[in-house]
Amino acid sequence: MLLTLLMVVVEVMVGEVVAAPVPAMQAPNVSIVVHVRRRQEHFWEPWQLNSNVCPHYLCTPLNMPNREEAGGGVTPLPPTYKPRGTGATAQRVILRAFKHITQRSCITFRKKNGSDADYVRFISDHGCWSLIGRKGGKQVVSVGRGCENIGTAVHEIFHSLGVWHEQARKDRDEFVEILEENISERFLKDFDKISEHVSTSRGFPYDYGSVMHYSKFAFTRNGKPTIKVIGVGRELGLVLRQRHGLSTIDMAQLRDMYRCNLYSDSRDSSCPDDWLKHDASCYRFFDRPKLSFPAADRKCAQLNSHLVFIETQREDKFLAGYLWREFPSLLVWRTGGRVVNDTMKWHRRDSNPGDLGYSNWGRGEPSTRTSLVLERDHRTNVTLWVGVWTGSMRSRRDYVYPFVCERRARRRCLPLAHADGRDYRGTLDHTVDGHTCQKWTEHYPHPHNLTDRGANASPLQDEEDRHRVREDGEGLGDHNFCRNPRAMRRGRPWCFTTKRHPEWQLCDVSSCQSASSGSG
Repeated sequence: MLLTLLMVVVEVMVGEVVAAPVPAMQAPNVSIVVHVRRRQEHFWEPWQLNSNVCPHYLCTPLNMPNREEAGGGVTPLPPTYKPRGTGATAQRVILRAFKHITQRSCITFRKKNGSDADYVRFISDHGCWSLIGRKGGKQVVSVGRGCENIGTAVHEIFHSLGVWHEQARKDRDEFVEILEENISERFLKDFDKISEHVSTSRGFPYDYGSVMHYSKFAFTRNGKPTIKVIGVGRELGLVLRQRHGLSTIDMAQLRDMYRCNLYSDSRDSSCPDDWLKHDASCYRFFDRPKLSFPAADRKCAQLNSHLVFIETQREDKFLAGYLWREFPSLLVWRTGGRVVNDTMKWHRRDSNPGDLGYSNWGRGEPSTRTSLVLERDHRTNVTLWVGVWTGSMRSRRDYVYPFVCERRARRRCLPLAHADGRDYRGTLDHTVDGHTCQKWTEHYPHPHNLTDRGANASPLQDEEDRHRVREDGEGLGDHNFCRNPRAMRRGRPWCFTTKRHPEWQLCDVSSCQSASSGSG
């Protein structure tokens, strides 16, 4: 699925509701499909229900400058059109969809109050549709007659949360083939790919099972398939027919988008003495002695840490403000690098040894062996990122700076019977770097031989029941909780990730037996 950031406020006939947390905006777009008089599943797909639909909320020039994306150029409804209220069946489904999303992420929904300027109102208009992203003010989502199933409601709520259709990914042609000859001509535009400037997959693999993926027959003009599975999906026998709820990758992407795992780690973790905690990271500041890049890197490694690696604007703002307040006379600080929206990376000890950064920064040698520093202009007090040469053996003394080490904040150790945590049966389901775990019964994106495929697993399983699912002697079952199975025993519980890279990672679970000798 493709993601943009936002906050949603929701209004339903059962009450007005708000969703949190906050993050960013993206220009709205629309998810509207066409009806073909043929039923493919036990319920109607949205594209089968939205026959010649162009709701007033979406097709007025003010809200929808590109009418083709709203309904293939269908004549707009008159300004006097009044939508129907949300029926009892739709209300129940919407509330179940809220619960389904809340149990799998940090997104919560509350009733709208008088101070909420931006919110979403659910109605039972003709068809199932939503804007994509935060529009501002009152924003409408329709769960109309025939749309009252939890998968469709989740699909439309995801649009309002800023999520695009999966097959709109820029790389989709490696995974599916779009059969244009079978698509209704006026809806060909709905199969366009989205520019990476608008949205990004954030490093997640293509999700054939996403609740946001078009079905095999979507927009068909002749009853024949419009999407064909190719590539790895064909090799693994994956199909496009998931409309029951969030897939594991859907859940992981939403958490990544709203930084849910970071919030969890920040709440449940702590830092050693002499380290400053911010969110889920611990920082230590060394103003003396000033060191070169390699020497600073080694010093951080001795402390089971690495040169600070800026990964969010929030972290960027925090560090710049702290350094300015606490060390006003120091204008330049050595760092390990920076990542923004998974698009920029610099040196890190667990990265490729030769991957030390990019060149062509405002200053610094035109070489890939540059690093970044935070520099404050003494005249304007503006803090900027600049590139500096890491230094040759002869010139390193000219490139010495104070530096910042960073390590992950850690959860408290647990009274486990084994030092490697093989007996852990808790519900932590993400890794030390915040990557949501792949289910043990799933073999995509990362194949393994630890369990059989979970073909009969129910994606609607309530969170409070997840720990009750049947597990084998190693604790593996139809869940994505961290474990340490015998066949792939590691130093502490771990899991396969839902990212393309890394394939697997350790989890923040440690036994008190080994806490004193842990590596941070």
